[in-house]
Amino acid sequence: MDLFKRRKVDIGFLQEVRYRGQGTRVCGGEEKYKFWWRESVEGRNGVRIIVKECIVEEVIEVKRLDEKMMKIVVVCRRKILHVFSV
Repeated sequence: MDLFKRRKVDIGFLQEVRYRGQGTRVCGGEEKYKFWWRESVEGRNGVRIIVKECIVEEVIEVKRLDEKMMKIVVVCRRKILHVFSV
């Protein structure tokens, strides 16, 4: 999480996540991040989306399209953004 804080990243995607199953979690120190993950069937090549806590309220939808693809829908200044991790 320190890397995201140093780079001032609000929304990030990670590949090759090795968590089991799928779910959400909140973590971090003074700046908290919420992340959603989904593991692939074989137990590798999962996907994780990380969102800064101040933006979490603007998230409309997180959709797991495939074992390697996820989509997040965020409201940003009266516009709706569809962001994909492929």
